Amino acid sequence: MNAGVRISRTASKPTRWAIVLVFAAAAAYYILPNALLATSVLMMRYRTETSEIARATSPDKIVDAVLVSTKPGFAIESYGYEVFIVPAGSSHLETPVLEGYGLGTSKMVWIAPRLLRIAYGNACIGKFANHWNNLRLKDGSFYDVEIRLSPPTDSASRACD
Repeated sequence: MNAGVRISRTASKPTRWAIVLVFAAAAAYYILPNALLATSVLMMRYRTETSEIARATSPDKIVDAVLVSTKPGFAIESYGYEVFIVPAGSSHLETPVLEGYGLGTSKMVWIAPRLLRIAYGNACIGKFANHWNNLRLKDGSFYDVEIRLSPPTDSASRACD
């Protein structure tokens, strides 16, 4: 046996640094572009500016239905529209009960204190919730609102572009 020759089972320091460098380069090459893409997709989703189009106060004057237009993130997108229910007079918008395109001419009508009807024409609905209860009253209960959509009366189907 070779008594004078030692065999090392660990990599030398320059070899370890080379391995770390290769992994770091691979991570930067594969992960960084995907992270940037994911960030840009998220930025496309979140709009930067909203403008109030209409506001309708409930008959009991506790909440308002608010229709806003959302400025597109990029020039090629069309304006979006969202409907929020907020405490009366509030400008703090949280979670929309309706999101879509082409809703700018929608009509919001309170049929009863806790019943809202939204009539729309040629629109594309992306998200809709028929119930809202984000307001806690003084007695500890929640103020519930039922939301009903009222589509156009004609029977023509509409494509969402």
